Amino acid sequence: MDYTNVTLAGSYFCIKVYSSGGTFRDAMKICESEKAKLLAITTQAQIADLTRVSGANGIVWAYIGISDEASEGQWVSWDGSAVNLNWKPGEPSNTVNQNCAFASFSNYYVVDMSCNEYQPFICHKKWL
Repeated sequence: MDYTNVTLAGSYFCIKVYSSGGTFRDAMKICESEKAKLLAITTQAQIADLTRVSGANGIVWAYIGISDEASEGQWVSWDGSAVNLNWKPGEPSNTVNQNCAFASFSNYYVVDMSCNEYQPFICHKKWL
């Protein structure tokens, strides 16, 4: 799949879905190698809109560019943006080594998991 233009919560993105997945660091490196960034989802509206795109690509979960690696329990996007998401009940569990966030596109919620999990991810670059 090539990059595709989409609108997420009124913002314009050009995205590429990697359904085969990788670790969080793999995702960051792959996106950077394409002169792109890992898509950072920071609102529920973006998750809802992204559900259309993710479902078409057969993915149910994906890294969303959010972590608390810098400060346990302080969830921010890779670019430092604030996060306003609906966490699954009991999440984030803030268990040791669960420092990356994943979105469920079937249930519209977010959970924390290990950054070493192999999961789908989405890169983005400027609108083409």
